[in-house]
Amino acid sequence: MMLVSAGGGVVAQERLSPRPAADDVPVLVRGIDREAEFAAFVTSAAPALGRTAWLLCGDAHRAEELVQHTLVRTYLAWDVARQGEPLAYARRVLANLRIDT
Repeated sequence: MMLVSAGGGVVAQERLSPRPAADDVPVLVRGIDREAEFAAFVTSAAPALGRTAWLLCGDAHRAEELVQHTLVRTYLAWDVARQGEPLAYARRVLANLRIDT
């Protein structure tokens, strides 16, 4: 999640003070860099998705393929997925793909 201050500077979510100054009020900006946002999601979610995929199919190669298909479908629906909990959305896609195969 990227936060941008009213002055245009990027503010890290962890570094926000409890009471920010008026000109440093964070504003959530969606769609500024969709690819970077999704790349950050992939970096954080891929290991968990890989473990879940392996548990679902029991084969490392099939699990990798399932994760790749899951990430493609999640990217295509990223506007919907990021509104809620993207990892939960991706896990649902993963489970549905496994059922379909």
